Amino acid sequence: MSDPKQIIHIFGSGGVGSFLSKELDYESNDISFIDLRPNSISTDLHSFKFDGKDYRYQKKFNYCEKANWNFICTKSYDITDEFVAYLSKSKGHSVFIQNGTVVINRYAKLENDFIFANFASLDVQFSHSTLHVKSSYPDILFSSQGLNMEAMAQIEMLFQLTNIKVKFLQDYNAVLSEKFPRWLLTNLITISSKESLGLAVKSMGRSKLTALLDELARVLSGVLQIECDLDSLLKQVASLPAELTTSSYRDYFSGKQCEFLLEMKQLLGSARRMGIPCQSLDAILERL
Repeated sequence: MSDPKQIIHIFGSGGVGSFLSKELDYESNDISFIDLRPNSISTDLHSFKFDGKDYRYQKKFNYCEKANWNFICTKSYDITDEFVAYLSKSKGHSVFIQNGTVVINRYAKLENDFIFANFASLDVQFSHSTLHVKSSYPDILFSSQGLNMEAMAQIEMLFQLTNIKVKFLQDYNAVLSEKFPRWLLTNLITISSKESLGLAVKSMGRSKLTALLDELARVLSGVLQIECDLDSLLKQVASLPAELTTSSYRDYFSGKQCEFLLEMKQLLGSARRMGIPCQSLDAILERL
């Protein structure tokens, strides 16, 4: 089994990284944040409030130290080849918390060196040094590809004292099937409508939304072999908070590089090469 004291490095101090740190913050864990951004503010602490409680963690600016766990919670475009080369040599487990396919496609040859995972049913935001979490008992979905029984037991042990439920799926395509379509659809209707989720769905209308979803489902099934239950997906999106905006939404409207746009360009590029029609999705992407 794993060492009782777990050294945990978290890359990415946004909502997901901060949520993980507070959940894994119990006695036997040693948690640090790693900041690799060249122009970041040189403070030695990552601090935030959640439910009136202050959380403070050491921040480091290199990743030379060994860790039992490396949780990568950054945007895909912030992950460099140098960083991945380091992680591939690490003796600890390196877990990519990702929404889409960009990182996986870039580093498919190293798939056995990494663990790919994603959160389902997690609504988390980080703003003004305050963590906002609206979810209860979210699932963390792990690809079991390349994992042996000991590694899965270590993962379950790590999360056993948290509010996070661990689920193992066959591979990352199965993880994508559970999370990726909802993530794409939510970004499509919020970013393209320039509104929060509730206002965007209301202005779009059921018939237009269903047509858009039908085209997205055809593209996903053709390119990634992800089959979508349209009614189920609409219900999932409708159950999200009406005021929801995603991190991709906020990145896009603040002028930052947007992970959602990277994912859509890659997905639609593959669809076009395969002869899959995606006129509505292409038209949306051209406007963004």
